[in-house]
Amino acid sequence: MQHINFNGQIIDANTPIFTTQNRAFRYGDALFESIRMLDGRLPFLEYHYERLQRGMGILGFDIPAHFSIIFFENEIKKLTRDKRNFRIRLTVYRSDGGLYSPENNTPVFLIEAKQITDNQFTVNKKGLNIGIYTDFKLPLSPLANLKTSNSLPYILAAQFCQKNNWDDCFLLNQAGRIAETYKANVFFVKNDTIYTPSLDEGCIEGVMRKVVIKILREMKKEVIETQISPEQLSEFDAIFITNATRGVQWVSRIFDVKNYEQLLVDTIIEQLNITISQKHRV
Repeated sequence: MQHINFNGQIIDANTPIFTTQNRAFRYGDALFESIRMLDGRLPFLEYHYERLQRGMGILGFDIPAHFSIIFFENEIKKLTRDKRNFRIRLTVYRSDGGLYSPENNTPVFLIEAKQITDNQFTVNKKGLNIGIYTDFKLPLSPLANLKTSNSLPYILAAQFCQKNNWDDCFLLNQAGRIAETYKANVFFVKNDTIYTPSLDEGCIEGVMRKVVIKILREMKKEVIETQISPEQLSEFDAIFITNATRGVQWVSRIFDVKNYEQLLVDTIIEQLNITISQKHRV
């Protein structure tokens, strides 16, 4: 039987928990974190927690004093128990009531866990084939850095990928520059220098983005956070994408045409797994 953690209570996942007044449903008034548990460890929970706390502050939640990193770690482990490898989704939304103006700003949390088999990140054997989605542009706003439940641009881009048989696609910002893909942050390699869209380009401030930038700099690689236009794509030697649940994946083609090399990805994932093994938060 599948279970969820609803505001501290472990209940059957099929139990109705929302009313029509739910603000996540009505307005997308919610934040979420996608977290990987590996061998019972939550190696990057501090980064997820920092982003969640920052997001709740920006959105004006009344953050309870007990909403600490240890609190959320314990609440996740109440759900996963003695099992070891999971994809976790932690959602925090504002309490019911009100129209655009809330009746109160108390947060409610929901934790879901899907058990998986892998206890480390692995390299995708086949490179991704991706395209470019241009119908909807991401706003150049600080809100774009948050993982909110307002995900319509990503849903539309995902549908576009399905129609074109692509693994993923770039999303552009309102200035027509590359911000991210519909499911990941993106990195470009040219002459041993790595480029990635800066946070003011409308991309989500990804946890794995932060981890990979740190790993690359420890490898003495130059990482430049900058502006990148679609016209520059043919200039790069390699492209890879990052997110918290999949880790690092390399891109082989754009529009079924350009062939990119599998540079750095094996080394990054090796260092990523070493970093995880050295974490002591279990």
